Amino acid sequence: MKPRKQPWRAEGLGEYVVEAFSGHWRFWFGSALVGIWMWLWLMEDMGFWLGGALAFLIWFLLTISLVIPLLAALAALLSTLLLGFGLSPEERRAWVEEIRSQRPPPVAQGNALSTPSPPSAPRARNWLVPLLIGWWIGSSWGRDDQ
Repeated sequence: MKPRKQPWRAEGLGEYVVEAFSGHWRFWFGSALVGIWMWLWLMEDMGFWLGGALAFLIWFLLTISLVIPLLAALAALLSTLLLGFGLSPEERRAWVEEIRSQRPPPVAQGNALSTPSPPSAPRARNWLVPLLIGWWIGSSWGRDDQ
């Protein structure tokens, strides 16, 4: 007799959540601004531009106080888990490979330390002298009384 497959067991779900979480978080974080704007514009009968300006101010203040990032993290975790549960293990692996293929390859630490850095271009030591020379030339060329 075959062992019964448990429907609640999701193989590779943790790996999928780790890889896909940041994309979901960026979506929910950005949609908070749009949601506040739409609420002010449509439900509170504010003007389009006034609602947008006030929505940005509210979004900015709630972002600084970490309300929106934490709520976005919670919504991202829930949406990632729900989508992960809905996918088969093969589909989750395909999504993980797709996400990983879009990332740049990591830089090797040992190689970066052993190679000498290229010589840097000489830096301007004083920017005040060229500025004063430019003002002097500009002021002498601009006079019409001579």
